[in-house]
Amino acid sequence: MVVLRIPSSLGLTGALEFAHKLNDITPSEDLELDFSQVTWVQPFGMLYTAQSIKRFIDENSHINVAIAGIDLTVPAISYAANVGFFRAWGVEHPYLTALAQGGSTYLPVTQLPLTSVHSSQHLGREVEAIANDLAARLVYPETGNMLEAISYAMREVIRNVAEHSNSTHVWYCAQYLPKKGTIEIAILDSGVGLRSTLLQNPYIRDQLTTDREALMYALTPGISGKMYKGIKIEHNNDWQNSGFGLYMNYRLCNEGGSFFICSGEAGLYREKGKADNIHKITAYQGTALRLSINVTTLNNLNARLKAFADEGANIAKDVGEGVVPTPSRISTMLRDNFKERTFSSGDEVRHSQYGNGLIQEIYEKYKKQVARVNFEGGRSATVEMNTLRHR
Repeated sequence: MVVLRIPSSLGLTGALEFAHKLNDITPSEDLELDFSQVTWVQPFGMLYTAQSIKRFIDENSHINVAIAGIDLTVPAISYAANVGFFRAWGVEHPYLTALAQGGSTYLPVTQLPLTSVHSSQHLGREVEAIANDLAARLVYPETGNMLEAISYAMREVIRNVAEHSNSTHVWYCAQYLPKKGTIEIAILDSGVGLRSTLLQNPYIRDQLTTDREALMYALTPGISGKMYKGIKIEHNNDWQNSGFGLYMNYRLCNEGGSFFICSGEAGLYREKGKADNIHKITAYQGTALRLSINVTTLNNLNARLKAFADEGANIAKDVGEGVVPTPSRISTMLRDNFKERTFSSGDEVRHSQYGNGLIQEIYEKYKKQVARVNFEGGRSATVEMNTLRHR
């Protein structure tokens, strides 16, 4: 029998490491999952781990999977059982699989069928109703920015899954920590994955060679597997969108908190205050998201969301005309929260080679956005926009 220990800290890092170890097991012997070291759990860690175990069991029905080290006096184990972690991957034990109904600070591990959503004549409104209900249950009796932010985040993620993943359901779990003012939302599906979805877009098909590139394209506003130049916009279709959902959540989390997404072999993590995104190696069939939001930083939420949307619209306008950024350029845009695309004539900028300067004109040249800049010392040069930074 192979014994595999569940990490003591079952958060983002622990869940990813456990999934790798599980994937490395040769399924020729029975497996024992040892929970004796577990002292701390988070929504994403539980949801991702539960789905990893469930997939392993489904693919290896010829072996027995046992559990050991369960101590319900340990708060982390008791909490995991109460929110449905064990039930999610098929454990049949009355003390571990009690039906969790949720509470005012958490949503249990839940499978949400998408069949009714797909069959609705008003798909966008159906998703909005679901998201509003989940948000209200999670932060009851809170109102205002907090409720709006959580409802918005969940709506855009569920909408994206229902529209693009070809998945029949979505799994979610969430936790609100009032004393810290933070909320963690975990949502995942077992669909086709981002890369397969985006390959439907002919403008990026030839340069979309890895799951890591797929993540970057998926986070870029205006880039979608279903909306691109040549596709007719249906103005009466409240379900059709132009690829803004993941981008808006990425920006929302960056206001205070962190963002993680993975699909296939690639994961991308971003935390406010960090210099760059962190790329991780994963092995997940479908798409998994972890949104950590610091609601205490979300003053003037509507104004911020509008600013994000306006910035994204500048990029989406080019994308809609078939001018798609390269993967390297998208990487820079993600790192800088897309701010380099908000340049205008008269902006003070800095170039790594020419130094400080003032933008005189912005235009397109050979399908690339460039700027004519007067640099200090009297030198004028035309440079690509992605080489400039705000001073």
